[in-house]
Amino acid sequence: ALPICTMSKVKFTNEQQEQLRRIPYTVNVTANTLSLSKEFKEIFYKEYLSGTLPRDILQKYGYQPEVLGKQRIWGISHCIRRQFEENGEFRVYPCIAFNNVEFYQFQHI
Repeated sequence: ALPICTMSKVKFTNEQQEQLRRIPYTVNVTANTLSLSKEFKEIFYKEYLSGTLPRDILQKYGYQPEVLGKQRIWGISHCIRRQFEENGEFRVYPCIAFNNVEFYQFQHI
């Protein structure tokens, strides 16, 4: 079975999606999902290991905490850490929706 991370049920508005698309580290965004670049995941993980809080890392690179919400911030942090700890590297993974709950399915694009 592939490892899966649960994310927030809160949907992004059209305006929020446009804001997120303007951030260079955003690979894809829909009402339900936010896919981050491999480069961003590497930056995030390095700064996280140096003691920076996930919320602060995301904000530093243009991701507004109030747009993401606490659950999504936790989910992003958890998935990035888990991805590296299990695979030793980062990849961009597709997001799938299942029963109105977002899951990030770990498979190589």
